[in-house]
This record gives sequence, structure tokens and C-alpha cells, in this order.
Amino acid sequence: MPRGCLAITDVLERSAGGSKRSPGKTGKAVSSAAEPYEVLARRSRPQLFAEVVGQDHVTQTLANAVDGGRLGHAFVFSGMRGVGKTTTARILAKALNCAEGPTSTPCNICEHCVEITEGRSLDVFEVDAASQTGIDATRELLETVKYQPAAGRFRVYIIDEAHGLSRQAVDAFLKTLEEPPPHAKFILATTAPQKLTSTILSRCQRYDFRSVSVVEVIGALAAMVEGEGKSADESALAILARESGGSLRDATSLLEQVLAYGAGHIDPSMVHAALGIPDREALRAVVAALQSRDAATVLGVVDDLVGQGADLARFALDLLEELRHLTVLKVASAATLVDLSPPEIAALEEMAREIPADDLQRWFRILLRGQEELGRTAAPRLVLEMALVEMATLAEMVPVDELVARLEKLASGGGGQIGGSGQAGGRAKASAGGRGAVAGEGRADADRPSNRSAGTRTASPTGSGGTAARTEPAQSGKPTGSGNGATVAKAPSPSAGTPPQTGAASRASQAPTARASASPPEAAKASPEQPRWKGVVDSLQKEKASRFFRLSYSRLLEVAEGELKVGVTGQDAVTALTNPEVRADIEKAIANAFGKSLRFSPVVLEESGAVPRVADLEKEARQDPVVKLGLELLDGKIEAVLPREKRGE
Repeated sequence: MPRGCLAITDVLERSAGGSKRSPGKTGKAVSSAAEPYEVLARRSRPQLFAEVVGQDHVTQTLANAVDGGRLGHAFVFSGMRGVGKTTTARILAKALNCAEGPTSTPCNICEHCVEITEGRSLDVFEVDAASQTGIDATRELLETVKYQPAAGRFRVYIIDEAHGLSRQAVDAFLKTLEEPPPHAKFILATTAPQKLTSTILSRCQRYDFRSVSVVEVIGALAAMVEGEGKSADESALAILARESGGSLRDATSLLEQVLAYGAGHIDPSMVHAALGIPDREALRAVVAALQSRDAATVLGVVDDLVGQGADLARFALDLLEELRHLTVLKVASAATLVDLSPPEIAALEEMAREIPADDLQRWFRILLRGQEELGRTAAPRLVLEMALVEMATLAEMVPVDELVARLEKLASGGGGQIGGSGQAGGRAKASAGGRGAVAGEGRADADRPSNRSAGTRTASPTGSGGTAARTEPAQSGKPTGSGNGATVAKAPSPSAGTPPQTGAASRASQAPTARASASPPEAAKASPEQPRWKGVVDSLQKEKASRFFRLSYSRLLEVAEGELKVGVTGQDAVTALTNPEVRADIEKAIANAFGKSLRFSPVVLEESGAVPRVADLEKEARQDPVVKLGLELLDGKIEAVLPREKRGE
């Protein structure tokens, strides 16, 4: 500003009466009635590298470079608003031009430091590239680069919002930026480094300023409050820190607004009233209501927010963040991943223990969809209410791992004896794979009163109560329990050569009091090479069980010249196994096992009642209630029905 303007201002102030010039070095005219107010953000601006909050990775590097004489000539300071980019640039300018420097700790009392602090140094140029984007302004700036500093050691050019430079201005700037005079330093500050061209970035050292954490903002605000002669609750400062979004300048402006709102101690209620933001207790009330499936309470909270004039879209965003924090604490137990104060983290950890992680994720997805709709609707209250009601009325879900554990427990416990006292909690144990998955087990009659009342499988002695003898398959010398005086044992697992017996055949062949089993027909007798054939079956099913599961109950009948005749269960098995590709794989495995090429010839075993049909096994598995539950919940399908010993292959 021309000197004449300052003189006219002096005359006008003096004629208004009673103004005087301050005796300080600034030379500013100060009214005798009231000194001009300087905002808190400017009064609390850091003046040393050590005072910059939350940017130690930047300030330490720059301080070491200054002290070690390894400072570059061009820098890019990138980061969000209000994190200290311009402040750090000014401190660097003071560090270079201080009377005691270059030093990483400028004195802030010499003439050079004071002039830079007050923004009147002739050697430090601050340019707003957002308003001076053209080539002409850039050329005028570059014309001054060749001149020596007026008083200090270096001419420092601080270009704020550097991404606003036009393409022509950038092109004109490149040569000077790459090879500037020894006395010139360039600092480009930007909130959008991705908009800077690669030619600019390659010529500069880049420093990325981080958003300031909540804890660091709280500490800085507490120091400001103390400097103002006030007091504040940490929870109140935490609200300001969250509202700032990681910007210390924004937090400082919010604090100044709260200080102007009311005198005395600053508490959370004063912050909520001054800034018009929802109380955090409303968030916790909604989460608690969602946990208890209480839709009425949720609607009541929304009604209270509307009555307070709260921004519902902002409340939805805060609730999303709350659900995120709860999820992180639930699944990771890592407080360092939650940018909140320690008391708030402790409260959320206690709440997270009682809420399943699946519920938190479902709530988050529903609310995220609702929050997106809030920005497009003319009735935000309706959208928020319906989203919260949907969240509160969700049916409780059982985790998949718990369902799998239940299925495995039922499957593994179905083969043992369970006494008539109902050791399974009054619930019948069913196998997950039906008769095919749990081989050798009989099925309890669903309409037998004793079985329904006890909820377990029992065995009655012969003639008890006029009922025919019924005995489970016994495992030699290893009874697993007793019920009503009868011994129930688990049968040995079937193999490829010894298929399990079910139904009447099982009772006839294994019950000690039942009739003796009939000898199978000669055509169904196994060959002495049966163990070798079993190895072929095992290797094929290990490779792909779903393709060769029909060989599970097969029998090697005959090894003739150039042919291997195998008995299988049913014509459908013959059809499937004679598929050219399937037959080729089987014959390849046969050649490896028998040492010669043999043609695989499957034939249907004669119906002896000893070998269950695969179709019957699959039908029975599909009717099993536990299998039905698993298929429905997991949206699965039955690939194959295998004996128990093959389920893990």
C-alpha cells in the first residue's frame, strides 16, 4: 500500500480523536479505546519447528537439512487444509534468514524474523496461485528471482494453492524451478498434489502433511484454552477435535466460537449449543436401541433431533463413524485405529463386547445406503427413520462358523449311543450326511413314543413291550453306552469292498438275536484283487470325489484277459462310469495299479439288499433336516454322497 494511504489513515484516526501510534516496532495505529482484535488462529500460530503439531516427520527432516547444510531449492508441501503447510514454510524462511542462522531454531527477535512473522519482509514473497493463475503474473514473479536479497540471505517464494497455476504458467516456471539462482528457494503449498504436473513434482522435494490426530488436537486446544485464562473439559475439547476433521486451524476457529458463546468453564453442553451439533449420547442411545431391537426408542431419538434442529445428514454420518469404530474395536481390539480420546474408546469397547460383528456390518450397510439417499431426498427425516427401523427390526443371525460347528457336532455325535435320559438336551442327533455320510447307522422310528419323548436313539431288548428286537450295529468289544439294558455300539466304517448294510439287511446280518443273514449270490462275491481295486478307488476319489463317488460301494468281480469287471450299484452308476472321459481316467489308474492295461467294465450288482443304491443315499441325504438347514443357510448343493471315511478327502 502506498505511504500516502497510511498517512491519510493516520490523519483520519487522529481527527476522530484520541488515537495514538503504538510504541512497538510494528508501527501500527492502535485505538485508545480498544486494541484491534487478532483471531486466535493467528495468535497461536507456531513460530518454531518444534511447535508445529502433528508433523514431526516434516519438521525434523527440514531442521536436519538446515543444520546440515543439505537443504534443497524447491519443495512441495501437500496436505489437507489447516495442518501447517504455510506456517512451516514461514518457519523455514525464518530459519534461512535469521540473524543467528541458518539455524533450525530461529530466534524470533531479530529484525529478519520479526519482519517475516509480521508478513512485511522484502525477501519473502507469498503468492496466492488461486487468484494469480495467469502467465503474466508468473512472469512478473520470475523477473524478481534474479535480484539478490534485500536484507537476508535468501529470497523465499511461497506459492499457496500451487495447483491453481495455469498450464502456461507452469511451463514458464519449469526452467527457473529446475535451476534457480543460489539465493532463491521455492515452496509450493497445495491441497491437491494430484493436480500438479509430473514435471513440477520431479523438480521438488515433496513433503506430505498428515491430518492431525484427535489426541494431538485436544492437547493443542488445551494449551490455547489455558493461554486464554479459561478451563475446559477434555470431553468438550474432544468434540471440537472430531468436528475439525484433522484440521488444527478448523479446531482453533471452533474453539474461538465456543469461547465467544459463553464465559467460564467449557463443557460438552456448551459446545453442542454453540455449534449446533447433536449430542454424542444420541448416537449411543441409537446403538443401544438397535442392539435391543427397540424401534420405538430409535424413532424417539430422531424426533428429539428434529426438535433440536439438528442436521440429520450429519447425524447419519456420525452414526456411520460410530459403527465403524465399534466394528474396529470388535474385530481388531486395536484402540490405535480409533481416533478418539481414551475415555470414549473405553466406553465404545464396553459396548462392542455385547454386539455381534455381523450385526454391526449389516447396520453399517443399511445406514450407508440411507445416508446416500439423504443427500437426494426432500424428506430426510423419513429416510433416516426408515433406515433406522430397518436396522432395528433385523432378525438375529447365527454366525456361519457357529452353524458349521453345530453341524459337525451333530455329525460326529450321531454314531455313539445316547441314553434314554436325553443327554443331548432333549434334541435328537441327526447326521449331516444322512445314511450315506454316517455309514452303518440305523434310523430311529420318528413315530415311536419313546424316541420322541427322549429325543435320542434308543435300543430295546428283544420282546420288550411286545416290540420286535432292534439293535444298532455293534463294534466288537467296544460298547459305547446303554439304554434300557440294551448295548448299542458303533459299526466299523465301510470300505470299497465292504459296503454298509442298512434297513432290514443291517438288522438281519448284525443283530445277535435276529435271523442269520443270507449268503450273497456268487456274482456279487469280491475278487482276491479287491484291496488293489480299493487303492484305485481311493486315488480317484482323492483326485475328484464328486466325479468318482459312484465307485464308493463297488466290488472287483473278475480280472480276465484284458478286462477288469467291477460291480456297481445301479444302472445309473454304469451309465455315468462308462462316459469316455471318466472311463479313460479310471483305466489310467487301473494301469498304474495293476501294471498293465485293462478295459474297465462296470456291471450292475444283483440286488441282495446289502448294497444301498447311490440314488437312495442321495435322496435320504436331501431329506435329512440338518442337511436341509445347511443347504439353505449356505446356499449350497450336494456334490456327492460318500462313506464316512472319505469325507475328509
